[in-house]
Amino acid sequence: MTPPVVSDYSSFVLGQTRETTLVETSGGNRNALGAMIPQTRRTLDVFARELDPMVMDHPEVLDPIRELIARGARPRIRVLARDVNRAVANGHRLIPLFQRFSTFISIRELGREHRTFNTGLYIADQTGLLVRRHSDRFEGEVCFADLVSAREHTRVFEEMWAGGVENSNLRSLHI
Repeated sequence: MTPPVVSDYSSFVLGQTRETTLVETSGGNRNALGAMIPQTRRTLDVFARELDPMVMDHPEVLDPIRELIARGARPRIRVLARDVNRAVANGHRLIPLFQRFSTFISIRELGREHRTFNTGLYIADQTGLLVRRHSDRFEGEVCFADLVSAREHTRVFEEMWAGGVENSNLRSLHI
């Protein structure tokens, strides 16, 4: 049975709602993350090919990330990308947020050994996740409570994170 496409995630609870749903558009991705990220307490791990501008460069996603940081629970937000240069050049709004809150947000590029990885990942508190088989497309699956899959994806993310590299273009210049 194919999971349903859902546009309203307001009743979904991180760590409790086990229903898997489909997303098909950038807006669907933003709706799901806009409901999941505000419920995140500790960790948010993201693989977004070029910082996923159609999803991550929008208030529906950035505002909950700001709120997660503002709650003062010392969250750890890690973002991996294949390339951040285009995002920097295009003024992606995650970059100044990263520069301002680098204690909480880290951004790395994939290391050489993982450059072919192409699955889009958003993992909240190692329990909720949005997975896109192809990071350059918006079709994917969302589940707010899938410990087994989230932990397996976290293991893969950890391996890629360890081999990731920082991009000097992300540094802020204070004159």
